[in-house]
Amino acid sequence: TDYLVRSSSSSSQASKHSPQIGGYFYTEYFQTEEKKINFDLHYLAFAVSGWASDNIQYVGEFELEHGGKGDNTFVEQAYLDYWFMDNIALKIGGMLTPFNRFDEFHDPLTNHSVSRPLMAREIGVSAWKDVGVDLHGYFNFMTSNALSFDLYAINGLGEGATLRGSRQYRDNNEKLSIGTRLAFLVQNKVELGASFYQGAWSNDGKNDLIMLGAHFILPTRFIDIYGEFSQATSENPGDIEEGEMTGYFIEASKLYKYKFRPSVRYGALDYLDAGSEFG
Repeated sequence: TDYLVRSSSSSSQASKHSPQIGGYFYTEYFQTEEKKINFDLHYLAFAVSGWASDNIQYVGEFELEHGGKGDNTFVEQAYLDYWFMDNIALKIGGMLTPFNRFDEFHDPLTNHSVSRPLMAREIGVSAWKDVGVDLHGYFNFMTSNALSFDLYAINGLGEGATLRGSRQYRDNNEKLSIGTRLAFLVQNKVELGASFYQGAWSNDGKNDLIMLGAHFILPTRFIDIYGEFSQATSENPGDIEEGEMTGYFIEASKLYKYKFRPSVRYGALDYLDAGSEFG
């Protein structure tokens, strides 16, 4: 018995500290209105993750888009998680910004549709990568309910023609951006969440961007429903009125015989911003 216990413990420890390697690629075929027929290697991703110690977890994901042409080779994620409690950790490095939930589902292994929702692209700016710190964790209560949280500070979005075009790794001003996300899991099934983000977008740091988000995930016996809402307000320089952007989407799908998942998605986007510097 002692030998089996020691052997099992040693094997488990080695497995925990061994790197986990994975990845995916995503090939598309499409025909444009100009009748151009194309195959495209849209995504090629390689990921490595594991535990450097009992408390330190690491994640690295590297991606080539469209065959790696031009500026389409980049670091998707690269961070350390220090778990100073069993349920609370501090994340440091390059991460997907925890605003709403779609960024965590954006890869083709978990996104149930070929294309991304227009709202998530243009307001939630998937895939929103940034550098900073994120205090995150969860609390379990009443057996099958949980509250998860993220409280983060990042470089934030900068100047660009659109919100999506404002993603950056290095900051363009002297101010950090802050945000938070709360998600409630009810009966280990239904998830309800809310997100908040605020940060200066202009080079001089005088104009702020505020974003609000909400999401829900509702699995049922017959169909799985998932939806998000986002709203953004950008302060503009001079006498230019504030930009107002809102959007939502709702998606219904069902896993059939553990092999097929037909899905349908509907959404809308209202993007109004007359700012001369911020589209």
